[in-house]
Amino acid sequence: MSGEIGRSGEIEMAGIRIAQSDWETTPKSVKGGGYHLVSTIGKLSEQEVAPLVEHIGHFNKRIAHLEEQLSKDSKNSSKI
Repeated sequence: MSGEIGRSGEIEMAGIRIAQSDWETTPKSVKGGGYHLVSTIGKLSEQEVAPLVEHIGHFNKRIAHLEEQLSKDSKNSSKI
C-alpha cells in the first residue's frame, strides 16, 4: 500500500494529505505504522464502526454542553 502523489506535491493516504517533502523525511518505521493503521481501519465492518460513530456523536454533544457552561458568567450562570 502506498500513498498517491497529487499534483500539488502532496501525498494522500486514507483521505489525509501530507506534503511530499514531509513524507520523504518520515522514517520507514513511522510510514509502516501509518500503512498498518490505514489497513486496519479499512478492515473494520460497519457493525464495528457504528457504535464508535455513536460514541463520537455523544462526545461532541457533551463537549458542546461543557463549552456552553464555560461561556456562562455570573450574570447568566443560573439560566439553563
